[in-house]
Amino acid sequence: MKIIIPKSPIIAKRVVLIVGLWLSILPLFSQKTSFVDSLKQNLSHHNDTTDALTAFEIVKYYNYYEISFDSIQKYAKLGLTYSQQYNWPKGEATYHFAMGQAYWHDQKYAPALVSFKKAKPLLENIKDKKALVHLLNSLGAVHLELHDLTVANDYFLQAIRIGEEIGLKKELSTFYSNMSIISTRMRAPNDAIRHNKKALEYSAQLSNRWDTLSLIPTLINLSSNFKNNGMIDSARAYLGQALFYAKATNYELGKKRAIYNALGIEYSAKNYSRVLNLTDTLNAMINGESTPTNNELKSGIHYYKSLAYHQKHQHQLAKKHAQQSLMLATTCSIGNQLNAYHALIQAHKGSMEYDKAFVYQEQYNELQDSMTAQLNEERVQSLQTLYETEKKERALEDLNQQASVQAFKIKQRNLLIGALILILLLSISSLYLYNQQRLIKQKQAINTIEQKILRLQMNPHFLFNALSSIQTYLLTKEDTPKAIYYLSRFAELMRQVLEYSQETQITLEDEINTLENYLSLQQLRFNNEFKYEIIVGENINRWETLIPPLIGQPFVENAIEHGKVHTVSNGYIKVKFEKKGTQLYAIVEDNGIGRKKALQTKSKSKHTSLATKITKERIRLLSKLAKQKFAFEIKDLTQSGTQVIFKLPIQTNI
Repeated sequence: MKIIIPKSPIIAKRVVLIVGLWLSILPLFSQKTSFVDSLKQNLSHHNDTTDALTAFEIVKYYNYYEISFDSIQKYAKLGLTYSQQYNWPKGEATYHFAMGQAYWHDQKYAPALVSFKKAKPLLENIKDKKALVHLLNSLGAVHLELHDLTVANDYFLQAIRIGEEIGLKKELSTFYSNMSIISTRMRAPNDAIRHNKKALEYSAQLSNRWDTLSLIPTLINLSSNFKNNGMIDSARAYLGQALFYAKATNYELGKKRAIYNALGIEYSAKNYSRVLNLTDTLNAMINGESTPTNNELKSGIHYYKSLAYHQKHQHQLAKKHAQQSLMLATTCSIGNQLNAYHALIQAHKGSMEYDKAFVYQEQYNELQDSMTAQLNEERVQSLQTLYETEKKERALEDLNQQASVQAFKIKQRNLLIGALILILLLSISSLYLYNQQRLIKQKQAINTIEQKILRLQMNPHFLFNALSSIQTYLLTKEDTPKAIYYLSRFAELMRQVLEYSQETQITLEDEINTLENYLSLQQLRFNNEFKYEIIVGENINRWETLIPPLIGQPFVENAIEHGKVHTVSNGYIKVKFEKKGTQLYAIVEDNGIGRKKALQTKSKSKHTSLATKITKERIRLLSKLAKQKFAFEIKDLTQSGTQVIFKLPIQTNI
């Protein structure tokens, strides 16, 4: 459980990250070591895929109950060996998924992402949608830990889409709960409430005791959403339901969490005496046992006591409890420590000891900077590890491909020599046909290279504008969470552009995601002074339809940079994809100042003509390579603005 500290006032906002697995395995491991001992005894007694399944069940035990990385690695490799021995295709995916879970629990996010991404194509190939749903949720959760909110959001949305398709009610409750956490961190309380209500809707359809437990964190999160939105009565109502279910299922930790969240609600409602009474109630529920959870709760109890005494002008008591909160927080998360320092600052300000308050403020700032630096370091390390891993895999693929090409050439040469020995005339004919085929392939290769060069010509300018947007924002804004969010979006956009520049075609879904990333960055740059929408026709499957990468992006950029869409009243950019017969229409429309005004500036004229020239050349090469008609036209709208229409042949990946 993590604590997020807003700038003012600094009150802990608590959310519960649900991974969707621990509730389901609690009944399974209720017998503790006797359960895993029986599994080990049955291992290798079946001589079929049951041995692989048994090995992976042991891995689950060590992953979620008695965490032991060495045991996880040992039995996961054993499960992989059995899977290969008995030809069980899901075994390799299960191995990578299990190792990803182990790295994640050990907070080694980079190798966790590598393992999860290795499992993903394997599960897609065998079309195991249920396992794929859990994998997508795990990928989203790791990116959530790294504050890569956009990427995490994409993975959770994919999990929701497949979960709704195959009717996984319990998992859907988890996914919507995780979506609410993203909305909370993005400071979108209404979206957080909407997602949590959806999670609650699915949880309510479940029946047994373990499913009922999943209601508790959802209700607690929903209560926090309403509290953060200033709706205290609703916050109390949902927290009351959480406490009811916790008592009904005799879930002690759930009771403690519910009462702890009640402290934040009553403090927000300025019921300081009620806060003190609740801290006594919660303290009585916590045994003397020193565990990470108990220490976190105890630190929080003293934190709220300090705040309450400060508001009641009992500053000595406020300082005493703030010190106790800090002492306990040293064994907890950085969030607990920040809370304790905040309480110390307030308590010493209240007693007019400003010199001490200043010292604690400096310590608070230093700790917060350290937390930000640590998070950035983890994210950079994760990106670097992923890059190196993908680089090695691509190099291996290139070597395999070269070996295949070389083997093919050797075989072809041997066949040619054999033909020459058999009959001279046949060899001459074969040589002639071979030379003709080689010339055709060379021409196709040249056309393909020319097309890639044209796409790459556009990337430097595209990336320069994106970097300029970030530089402008960071120099003029002072909002660290949004800055991190902004950098995350740019990193994802840069990855997409560099990756898709190497492709001849990408899915329409990938094209839309790239445009979404680019337009949202430009909205941040211009303070939402224009709107945009991307519309996809109902008769188009965005995951199967293929499109040349970044085909419309130059004209979206022109609408912003040269059409000045952000300077006009109710400025908008609309990108629409629709299917007409055997053609896909991609339309980019804006209501900016139009091409005539834009041409008045010499530099603008040069850039626009370059974008148009490169696009025309791309269209020519695409038509030549595919032997199908690709076309586009630019129209000046009646009032103001520009419309660009691409007419592309419909192509799919099936």
